[in-house]
Amino acid sequence: MAPVSIAKVPDHLLPHRRHKMYAREGVSLPVSSLSGWFGEAGACLAPLVAALREDLRRQRAIYADETPLQVLD
Repeated sequence: MAPVSIAKVPDHLLPHRRHKMYAREGVSLPVSSLSGWFGEAGACLAPLVAALREDLRRQRAIYADETPLQVLD
């Protein structure tokens, strides 16, 4: 699940592209499985997200990097 999540989030690699990459390596993984794994990883991380949200709400100030990211149409 980690390679699928890393490919999707920081690398902006969509599941259908990852599917083609695995196919070239001889591994048959449906796009629906790759997408499902990403969704399950998110569900597993929900308690961590909730804890981080509460921690952020307790802070006096929150800083963020708002550098724009170019995305394809």
